[in-house]
Amino acid sequence: MIQVSAKLLTWLQGNVSFTSDCCKLPLLSLWLLTNEILLLTANTFPLICRFTNALAGQSANDMIQRTSGRLDTLHSEGIHRLSDITCSAVSQLLMLGKSIIAHANKLPKEDAEEDVIKVDWPEDSVDRAKLIREKAQTMAGYVEAVSNSFITGIADVAEAYLAAIKGTTTAADSREDLPKKSIEEKAKTFAQLLRSDHITAVGKIRDGLQYLSYVIISTSMPAAAAA
Repeated sequence: MIQVSAKLLTWLQGNVSFTSDCCKLPLLSLWLLTNEILLLTANTFPLICRFTNALAGQSANDMIQRTSGRLDTLHSEGIHRLSDITCSAVSQLLMLGKSIIAHANKLPKEDAEEDVIKVDWPEDSVDRAKLIREKAQTMAGYVEAVSNSFITGIADVAEAYLAAIKGTTTAADSREDLPKKSIEEKAKTFAQLLRSDHITAVGKIRDGLQYLSYVIISTSMPAAAAA
């Protein structure tokens, strides 16, 4: 058996344990999950329009409270969705690693684990590495798309607030009554946090890709050298 597989599986299993049942999703589920999330966020434009209308006629403080709540919701949902998509990506790296090991060990179908996916792996190790790299790049692209969609949503909410707040300041809504932290600052902070989460998510995918490279190298060695 390939010795490096234990290190790979230990690392990957440790990194998928921080999320939910999405780790059990099959291959291609990442694409489906990403599209589901993007479809949800694509529907935010009409929601933003309704949100803008809901702010009309409200006092400045009411606008701030409504907008702050909407930003909190978008930020929380963005974190949750990024966690889901990262979990799915890392779990697929785990399945790819198991598949490479099973292919190298030439395990009979009945001896392979249930979650080992069937992949028509090229015999050349360089081609296998290219195939996995392409999959990892696709995963990273999905993560970026999800992150950007929520960052855009946060920016749209902030813009809707700024458009609605103009000309509404009255004696009752003086600047002294407004929170110290403005909506603009809050939106900027949330956007920065999501960008940071995006970087962390891509980092996990890259780490998994690095460990998979060890598996590819080890499974390419002759049996005597691997032992």
